[in-house]
Amino acid sequence: MIRKLNGLSQAQMAARLQVSTSLITKIETGERRCLPKLAEKVTQEFGAEHIRQVAELTK
Repeated sequence: MIRKLNGLSQAQMAARLQVSTSLITKIETGERRCLPKLAEKVTQEFGAEHIRQVAELTK
C-alpha cells in the first residue's frame, strides 16, 4: 500500500529500500513477512507519520 500510494513500481520501491524486486513481490503477496530491519528502512525512507496515515487508510 505504501508503494502504491507513493506511485512507485516494485522495482523503484526495491531500489529505494536497497532490496530485490522479488522480495518486494513476495512481501506484497504474503509469501514472506517484512522483517523488523526492513520495516525500519521503510520508516526511515517514508517517515513514521506517513506510515501511520497509510495504516489508517487500510483499516
